[in-house]
Amino acid sequence: MTNYSRSTGFTLLELLIVMVIIGLAAGVGVANFRDFGRRQEIDNYARTLNGELRTVHADASGGKRVAGCTGTFQGYAIDFAAAATGGGAKSTAYTISALCATASAVVKSVTLPSNIFLVINRVPSGGTVRLLFKPLELGTDVSPANNLTLIVSSDQVSQTKTISVSASGEIQ
Repeated sequence: MTNYSRSTGFTLLELLIVMVIIGLAAGVGVANFRDFGRRQEIDNYARTLNGELRTVHADASGGKRVAGCTGTFQGYAIDFAAAATGGGAKSTAYTISALCATASAVVKSVTLPSNIFLVINRVPSGGTVRLLFKPLELGTDVSPANNLTLIVSSDQVSQTKTISVSASGEIQ
């Protein structure tokens, strides 16, 4: 009787197939994780912008002045540095200012992250789109018939987040 010993283990071909499968799964996982990170970046920035708009609205409604703002308080302006696009504007930076009759004061200047931009449904005038929150619950400079829409977007993912400001100052 012949005794054949059978070796145990895997062949080189089996090991290569397993390694290719693991490599493909890792590649898909990394791509999905990067896409998830980019979507989260848009979500986070939209929340940040929404919070800033709400703070500016509350400060304007309450008549809160900042140092350097003298004369009659006229409200808070957000000036989006913008380039015209088809029927609207695209912005990558904005400045928040307290407006007063004699002297106004810049409260904050913001430059968006390099891969994020805002699409605005207003045509810029002189390179800016202005949103004015008026004092004492007087609303905004937005037309009652056409809310101001800010779309937070990115060149890297198709997801967007929309923020809308009404004439009364309601932010959605």
